[in-house]
Amino acid sequence: MNLYQTRREQIYQKLTKEQTQAMLVFNEKNIRYLTGFTGDEAQLLLTESGNAILMSDSRFMAQIETEVDDKVTIYNKTNSLLQELATVITKQKLTELVVEGDDISASLFIDLKESLSAIELTLCHQWVEQLQMIKDEGEISLIKKAIEISEQSLEKVLPKITPGITEKEIANLLDFQLKQDGLSDISFETIVASGYRSAWPHGAASDKKIEKNELVTIDFGGYYKGYTSDITRTFAVGEVSDELKKIYHIVLEANRRATAKAKIGCTGLEVDRAARKYIQECGYGQYFGHGIGHGIGLNVHELTDPRLSFKDVTLQKDMIITIEPGIYVPGLGGVRIEDDVLITDGEPEVLTSLPKAELIKL
Repeated sequence: MNLYQTRREQIYQKLTKEQTQAMLVFNEKNIRYLTGFTGDEAQLLLTESGNAILMSDSRFMAQIETEVDDKVTIYNKTNSLLQELATVITKQKLTELVVEGDDISASLFIDLKESLSAIELTLCHQWVEQLQMIKDEGEISLIKKAIEISEQSLEKVLPKITPGITEKEIANLLDFQLKQDGLSDISFETIVASGYRSAWPHGAASDKKIEKNELVTIDFGGYYKGYTSDITRTFAVGEVSDELKKIYHIVLEANRRATAKAKIGCTGLEVDRAARKYIQECGYGQYFGHGIGHGIGLNVHELTDPRLSFKDVTLQKDMIITIEPGIYVPGLGGVRIEDDVLITDGEPEVLTSLPKAELIKL
């Protein structure tokens, strides 16, 4: 079996275990994971008996034939989505079907139930995403490449960060450089937060100008062949206060402690506590409000759904997670240091290599 057939086989086994006949997949990245199809319009029906039917339209037929293995049946949709789904599913003579609950609207699910009244429809949650938590060798290689390119791009932009340039201009320069250097797209809206705005953990880049003697936090990433990076570094433009320097080194040590804890068998909660306890001991516990991290892969945020919190996950070999402690003091500024970390048989492998041991002055 090829890679995608092996992945689909895990879903077939899951269907048997859950005692249901078939699964309907809507999520584009999950379809890519299971078939190799990189287009943006498709649905995938998988049955316990091993059938895989990929439904798309004429815009993608040639692409599918190039990307998808011959064990997948291709269905060219020519009518409405509801009508075509009902047609394909009915032909399988099913009595029960699970549907990805995170990627279908309530109205479409209701309409499907009415169209397929003879079939018992239920919602399932993150079946494919749970498989994606463990990366294979090829996926790890692609994530490493995404990280490498991302870091090279930031290093090219850093010399341009001088007093007077705006946060938006920095973000635009970095976004362009990421694509110029070989990434297909940015992973999320690039965060550039300076001065008092660096205390905003998700402060989208604004028209604020960079000023002397303040911090700049940059949180960014990009996709390489479908796989993502997610990195944060905090820099000083000129000299900053002693308290901000102190905060930087507290966050750096929290990052180190959490990373050291990220080993097989530990939970996300234990990783989180390793950083949070130290920040609390240093007197800044109230200024670290978000979680310690999340998984990355085809999605920039894995293992973060409220029903599958990162804190509830037991780390396994070949997971890739972020470690991103921060301290954010309103009116003063904030620091975040985020690395991408591979869980190995031994010590965790930090995949990000951008300098962080000292607060870099721009």
